[in-house]
Amino acid sequence: MWSEAEIVSKGENRSEQNPAFFRSPDGEIWLIYTSQLSRQEGKDNMQFTSIIMVQKSSDEGVTWGDPEVLFPEEGTFSRQAIQILSNGRWIFATWICEDSPEGLTNDPTEFRVSDDTGQTWKIVRMPDSAGRVHANLIEVEPGHLVAFMRSRFADNVYISESFDYGDSWSVPEKTVLSNNNASISAIKLQTGEIALAYNDNAIENPEFGKVAWPGLRNPVAVSITEDFGKTWPIGRVFEQAENFIGAENRTNNKQYEYPTLYQSQNGDLHLVYAYRNRLCIKYVRFTLADLFGEKRESEGIYNPTSGDGI
Repeated sequence: MWSEAEIVSKGENRSEQNPAFFRSPDGEIWLIYTSQLSRQEGKDNMQFTSIIMVQKSSDEGVTWGDPEVLFPEEGTFSRQAIQILSNGRWIFATWICEDSPEGLTNDPTEFRVSDDTGQTWKIVRMPDSAGRVHANLIEVEPGHLVAFMRSRFADNVYISESFDYGDSWSVPEKTVLSNNNASISAIKLQTGEIALAYNDNAIENPEFGKVAWPGLRNPVAVSITEDFGKTWPIGRVFEQAENFIGAENRTNNKQYEYPTLYQSQNGDLHLVYAYRNRLCIKYVRFTLADLFGEKRESEGIYNPTSGDGI
């Protein structure tokens, strides 16, 4: 059962988005979100006006403090909460939205890094990362970080690595996973693998550097990598949409988008996403066994004439 929704943010004439929870070492819960000006005539979006806000709760979310500005630099956007690394460093993935006629083409990824529990921050920019946004950061080994990113070009999920606790990053490279210029969610599982939730879709013939907004936010899938993003041998679709598959009729599918993935202490996985053109939020609970399936093999055998596999 869920309690009644309560409005927490207080921005007037502002659009406030992408909320994420962070539990600080002192036990407080931080609600971090973006806050931008409302739409204006002649502008298709106002993300270049966004700042990062925070509200804090010391009673497990029963009550919330007043909104505070966490990062005042306009154009700053975020999706994932602050992560605490093995050396105690805090790191927060953001990207910078620009007011440009190209429409978000130039958005680079930046990380806010703090070594004094959020008292001060420095900025580390990922090189050559324009158009690669929504970084989901994971520490796979002490000091070794990977970040998976949405692509404005609607081609693939991208990956970048750091081997110095986020002080420097590699140039983003494509993974084999598709991306449709929609959000993703990556987590490290208790068993060590990385699970990534996404829409297994992309445009035909994407052009690197050219923003694309396809109406292809489906299906919702979760894939697994065991080698820090190089290969993804395990995956399953959890929301198929309406099953239109043709090159000229697949846009009849509804949009199922912005998945967020968590793992609870008992090992279960919890997936939420916007359902059927943002009609509501859908919640799916499943186990690793549900995701992996009963068999693991690259090719099975099914020859009905011989009776094998029947």
